Amino acid sequence: MRPLQVWSENLTVIVWKLRTVTSYMTDTCFVCLDPADREHPFTEPLCKCKGSLHLHTHCYIRLRELHAQCPICKTPYPMVDLEYENGLPVKVFTASDGLIHRYTYVDDATPHGIYYTYYPCGALGSLGVYKYGEPYKVTRKWSRNGALRERYSYLDGKLNSYYYKWDESGKQTSVVSYYRGELSGRVYTFIDDETVKITAHVRGRIADYLEYVHPSTLPDHIRVSAQVAGSVDGI
Repeated sequence: MRPLQVWSENLTVIVWKLRTVTSYMTDTCFVCLDPADREHPFTEPLCKCKGSLHLHTHCYIRLRELHAQCPICKTPYPMVDLEYENGLPVKVFTASDGLIHRYTYVDDATPHGIYYTYYPCGALGSLGVYKYGEPYKVTRKWSRNGALRERYSYLDGKLNSYYYKWDESGKQTSVVSYYRGELSGRVYTFIDDETVKITAHVRGRIADYLEYVHPSTLPDHIRVSAQVAGSVDGI
Protein backbone atom coordinates (compact mmCIF):
# COMPACT_ATOMS: atom_id res chain seq x y z
CA MET A 1 0.00 0.00 0.00
CA ARG A 2 1.35 3.42 -0.91
CA PRO A 3 2.39 5.77 1.95
CA LEU A 4 0.07 8.52 0.69
CA GLN A 5 -2.86 6.10 0.64
CA VAL A 6 -2.07 4.92 4.18
CA TRP A 7 -1.87 8.53 5.38
CA SER A 8 -5.18 9.35 3.70
CA GLU A 9 -6.96 6.35 5.25
CA ASN A 10 -5.54 7.12 8.71
CA LEU A 11 -6.72 10.72 8.42
CA THR A 12 -10.19 9.50 7.46
CA VAL A 13 -10.35 7.31 10.57
CA ILE A 14 -9.21 10.24 12.73
CA VAL A 15 -11.94 12.45 11.26
CA TRP A 16 -14.58 9.78 11.92
CA LYS A 17 -13.41 9.37 15.52
CA LEU A 18 -13.47 13.13 16.11
CA ARG A 19 -17.03 13.17 14.84
CA THR A 20 -18.01 10.39 17.27
CA VAL A 21 -16.63 12.40 20.21
CA THR A 22 -18.55 15.48 19.07
CA SER A 23 -21.67 13.38 18.58
CA TYR A 24 -21.49 11.81 22.03
CA MET A 25 -20.83 15.11 23.82
CA THR A 26 -23.54 17.08 22.01
CA ASP A 27 -26.21 14.34 21.63
CA THR A 28 -26.13 14.60 17.85
CA CYS A 29 -25.78 12.07 15.04
CA PHE A 30 -22.11 11.47 14.23
CA VAL A 31 -22.88 11.35 10.49
CA CYS A 32 -25.00 14.49 10.00
CA LEU A 33 -24.39 16.15 13.42
CA ASP A 34 -28.13 16.82 13.84
CA PRO A 35 -30.06 15.93 17.03
CA ALA A 36 -32.71 13.22 17.20
CA ASP A 37 -36.41 13.98 17.01
CA ARG A 38 -39.61 11.98 16.62
CA GLU A 39 -39.27 11.87 12.85
CA HIS A 40 -35.54 11.04 12.92
CA PRO A 41 -34.79 8.81 15.95
CA PHE A 42 -31.42 7.37 16.91
CA THR A 43 -30.66 3.67 16.47
CA GLU A 44 -27.89 1.29 17.58
CA PRO A 45 -25.26 0.24 15.00
CA LEU A 46 -24.52 -3.47 14.59
CA CYS A 47 -20.81 -3.17 15.43
CA LYS A 48 -18.41 -2.52 18.32
CA CYS A 49 -19.41 1.16 18.35
CA LYS A 50 -22.79 0.29 19.87
CA GLY A 51 -23.37 2.47 22.92
CA SER A 52 -20.50 4.85 22.20
CA LEU A 53 -22.09 7.12 19.60
CA HIS A 54 -25.39 8.52 18.36
CA LEU A 55 -26.70 7.60 14.92
CA HIS A 56 -29.94 8.36 13.11
CA THR A 57 -31.74 5.38 11.62
CA HIS A 58 -31.76 6.89 8.13
CA CYS A 59 -28.06 7.86 8.43
CA TYR A 60 -27.23 4.30 9.48
CA ILE A 61 -29.03 2.92 6.43
CA ARG A 62 -27.05 5.27 4.18
CA LEU A 63 -23.79 4.43 5.94
CA ARG A 64 -24.29 0.72 5.32
CA GLU A 65 -25.08 1.37 1.69
CA LEU A 66 -21.71 3.13 1.25
CA HIS A 67 -19.45 0.97 3.45
CA ALA A 68 -18.98 -2.79 3.86
CA GLN A 69 -17.66 -2.24 7.38
CA CYS A 70 -17.89 0.35 10.13
CA PRO A 71 -15.55 3.25 9.24
CA ILE A 72 -14.57 3.63 12.92
CA CYS A 73 -14.11 0.18 14.50
CA LYS A 74 -13.72 -1.66 11.16
CA THR A 75 -16.26 -4.33 12.13
CA PRO A 76 -17.80 -5.82 8.97
CA TYR A 77 -21.51 -5.18 8.69
CA PRO A 78 -23.65 -8.36 8.61
CA MET A 79 -24.10 -9.80 5.15
CA VAL A 80 -27.84 -10.14 5.75
CA ASP A 81 -29.08 -6.62 6.28
CA LEU A 82 -32.05 -5.52 8.30
CA GLU A 83 -35.37 -5.05 6.55
CA TYR A 84 -36.54 -1.45 6.48
CA GLU A 85 -39.92 0.12 5.84
CA ASN A 86 -40.50 3.88 5.59
CA GLY A 87 -36.99 4.43 6.92
CA LEU A 88 -37.52 2.31 10.05
CA PRO A 89 -36.15 -1.19 10.76
CA VAL A 90 -38.62 -4.08 10.81
CA LYS A 91 -38.82 -6.70 13.55
CA VAL A 92 -40.40 -10.11 12.93
CA PHE A 93 -40.80 -12.79 15.59
CA THR A 94 -43.08 -15.65 16.65
CA ALA A 95 -44.80 -15.03 19.99
CA SER A 96 -45.97 -17.55 22.58
CA ASP A 97 -49.47 -17.46 21.05
CA GLY A 98 -48.03 -18.94 17.85
CA LEU A 99 -48.70 -15.80 15.81
CA ILE A 100 -46.01 -14.16 13.73
CA HIS A 101 -45.60 -10.49 14.72
CA ARG A 102 -44.23 -7.88 12.33
CA TYR A 103 -43.73 -4.19 13.08
CA THR A 104 -41.44 -1.24 12.47
CA TYR A 105 -39.65 0.28 15.44
CA VAL A 106 -37.52 3.14 16.71
CA ASP A 107 -34.90 3.13 19.50
CA ASP A 108 -34.64 -0.02 21.62
CA ALA A 109 -37.16 -1.81 19.38
CA THR A 110 -40.03 0.47 20.48
CA PRO A 111 -42.96 -0.25 18.11
CA HIS A 112 -43.86 2.68 15.88
CA GLY A 113 -46.07 2.42 12.81
CA ILE A 114 -48.34 -0.32 11.50
CA TYR A 115 -48.28 -3.55 13.54
CA TYR A 116 -49.29 -6.86 11.92
CA THR A 117 -49.72 -10.40 13.23
CA TYR A 118 -50.11 -13.48 11.03
CA TYR A 119 -51.10 -17.07 11.58
CA PRO A 120 -48.49 -19.68 10.53
CA CYS A 121 -50.68 -20.42 7.49
CA GLY A 122 -50.19 -16.82 6.34
CA ALA A 123 -53.66 -15.51 7.23
CA LEU A 124 -53.80 -12.04 8.80
CA GLY A 125 -54.36 -12.22 12.56
CA SER A 126 -54.47 -8.55 13.53
CA LEU A 127 -53.78 -5.08 12.23
CA GLY A 128 -53.09 -2.04 14.39
CA VAL A 129 -50.92 1.01 14.82
CA TYR A 130 -48.32 1.96 17.43
CA LYS A 131 -47.10 5.47 18.15
CA TYR A 132 -43.74 5.49 19.96
CA GLY A 133 -44.51 2.34 21.95
CA GLU A 134 -48.20 2.96 22.65
CA PRO A 135 -51.15 1.43 20.77
CA TYR A 136 -52.80 4.10 18.67
CA LYS A 137 -56.23 4.45 17.09
CA VAL A 138 -57.96 1.35 15.67
CA THR A 139 -56.97 -2.32 16.08
CA ARG A 140 -58.73 -5.21 14.35
CA LYS A 141 -58.34 -8.97 14.97
CA TRP A 142 -59.35 -11.84 12.69
CA SER A 143 -59.73 -15.59 13.17
CA ARG A 144 -57.67 -18.09 11.18
CA ASN A 145 -60.47 -18.41 8.60
CA GLY A 146 -60.58 -14.65 7.98
CA ALA A 147 -63.61 -13.74 10.13
CA LEU A 148 -63.34 -10.44 11.99
CA ARG A 149 -63.55 -11.17 15.72
CA GLU A 150 -62.68 -7.88 17.45
CA ARG A 151 -62.45 -4.17 16.72
CA TYR A 152 -61.41 -1.54 19.28
CA SER A 153 -59.68 1.84 19.61
CA TYR A 154 -57.03 3.53 21.72
CA LEU A 155 -56.49 7.06 22.94
CA ASP A 156 -53.16 7.97 24.57
CA GLY A 157 -52.31 4.25 24.77
CA LYS A 158 -55.53 3.28 26.58
CA LEU A 159 -58.71 1.58 25.39
CA ASN A 160 -61.25 4.22 24.47
CA SER A 161 -64.68 4.21 22.81
CA TYR A 162 -66.48 1.01 21.79
CA TYR A 163 -64.99 -2.50 21.83
CA TYR A 164 -66.85 -4.73 19.33
CA LYS A 165 -66.82 -8.55 19.15
CA TRP A 166 -68.23 -11.07 16.67
CA ASP A 167 -68.24 -14.87 16.48
CA GLU A 168 -66.82 -17.05 13.69
CA SER A 169 -70.05 -16.76 11.69
CA GLY A 170 -69.99 -12.96 11.78
CA LYS A 171 -72.76 -12.53 14.36
CA GLN A 172 -72.27 -9.73 16.84
CA THR A 173 -71.69 -10.98 20.38
CA SER A 174 -70.97 -7.89 22.47
CA VAL A 175 -70.20 -4.19 22.57
CA VAL A 176 -68.38 -2.67 25.53
CA SER A 177 -67.70 1.01 26.16
CA TYR A 178 -64.32 2.21 27.45
CA TYR A 179 -63.13 5.62 28.54
CA ARG A 180 -59.37 6.06 28.90
CA GLY A 181 -58.80 2.43 29.84
CA GLU A 182 -61.78 1.92 32.14
CA LEU A 183 -65.13 0.27 31.48
CA SER A 184 -67.53 3.17 31.36
CA GLY A 185 -71.04 3.21 29.92
CA ARG A 186 -73.35 0.53 28.65
CA VAL A 187 -72.39 -3.07 27.94
CA TYR A 188 -74.38 -4.81 25.20
CA THR A 189 -74.50 -8.63 25.17
CA PHE A 190 -76.21 -10.24 22.19
CA ILE A 191 -77.95 -13.31 23.65
CA ASP A 192 -79.77 -14.42 20.48
CA ASP A 193 -81.40 -12.95 17.37
CA GLU A 194 -84.21 -11.49 19.45
CA THR A 195 -82.58 -10.36 22.68
CA VAL A 196 -79.81 -8.01 23.77
CA LYS A 197 -78.90 -7.67 27.43
CA ILE A 198 -77.79 -4.20 28.50
CA THR A 199 -75.83 -3.55 31.68
CA ALA A 200 -73.61 -0.63 32.61
CA HIS A 201 -70.33 0.38 34.22
CA VAL A 202 -69.22 3.64 35.74
CA ARG A 203 -65.45 4.10 35.92
CA GLY A 204 -64.84 0.36 35.98
CA ARG A 205 -67.53 -0.51 38.48
CA ILE A 206 -70.80 -2.29 37.74
CA ALA A 207 -73.75 0.08 37.86
CA ASP A 208 -77.28 -0.76 38.98
CA TYR A 209 -78.73 -1.07 35.50
CA LEU A 210 -80.30 -3.97 33.57
CA GLU A 211 -82.41 -3.97 30.45
CA TYR A 212 -83.39 -6.43 27.71
CA VAL A 213 -84.18 -5.08 24.24
CA HIS A 214 -84.62 -6.24 20.65
CA PRO A 215 -81.53 -5.73 18.42
CA SER A 216 -83.56 -3.63 15.99
CA THR A 217 -83.98 -0.93 18.65
CA LEU A 218 -80.24 -0.37 19.02
CA PRO A 219 -78.57 2.69 17.42
CA ASP A 220 -76.51 2.17 14.27
CA HIS A 221 -73.18 2.76 16.00
CA ILE A 222 -73.89 -0.19 18.35
CA ARG A 223 -75.46 -2.68 15.91
CA VAL A 224 -72.57 -3.00 13.46
CA SER A 225 -71.81 -5.79 11.02
CA ALA A 226 -68.38 -7.42 10.92
CA GLN A 227 -68.15 -6.57 7.23
CA VAL A 228 -68.48 -2.83 7.88
CA ALA A 229 -66.16 -2.88 10.90
CA GLY A 230 -63.50 -4.81 9.00
CA SER A 231 -63.30 -2.38 6.12
CA VAL A 232 -60.78 0.44 5.95
CA ASP A 233 -63.56 3.00 5.74
CA GLY A 234 -65.65 1.33 8.41
CA ILE A 235 -66.35 2.57 11.94
